[in-house]
Amino acid sequence: MSRNWHRRYTRHHLRRHYFHQQNWEPKRRLNIPIKGILKWLVIIILIINYSQILGLLNNLDGKPKGVLSKVTLAEIEMKIYELTNSERIKVGKHSLIYNPELSRLAKGWSEKMINENFFEHSNYNIGENIGEVPISVIPLFIITEGCIITLTNNQIASCHVNSWVGSLGHYQNMIDSSYSQIGVGISCDLMTCRATQMFS
Repeated sequence: MSRNWHRRYTRHHLRRHYFHQQNWEPKRRLNIPIKGILKWLVIIILIINYSQILGLLNNLDGKPKGVLSKVTLAEIEMKIYELTNSERIKVGKHSLIYNPELSRLAKGWSEKMINENFFEHSNYNIGENIGEVPISVIPLFIITEGCIITLTNNQIASCHVNSWVGSLGHYQNMIDSSYSQIGVGISCDLMTCRATQMFS
């Protein structure tokens, strides 16, 4: 033990003597508090996310902050309608006519899914697509839908339509030549938007 200790002491002593002669000290490792930085980064992202939800999304139409307004939801619904017809036109299908009665049914089903916290198809005997998109600036929350950020009307609408286009059954409903009319309804809480398309 004493011999090993003597060797370690001698090496350490010679190293210090050499550095002293060269008039410099060995570089010290930077002790960067990685965990602390990551913790504050997560906190900042969550604060931004929450403020964006309450501030930007719920105030897109210039109205006071709070629950999503009917105007904002109507804009998302119309954007979904427009994007759906765009997808139909791409494959040479006729545009669908917007049907207020179908939209009322679709709206009611989306509201029911939000209010009762479930996600499934209705029992109406018509063509139907349903979709769920988290409202977020954090990509991790929405990576399953292939979206990056869902905060604005256009982003939420595009995310819904893109997810339907990427699903064969939903896409077939969107481009089915036997349909001539469509209804779109959406409902949101602070974290999620659920949309319903109904076709006839």
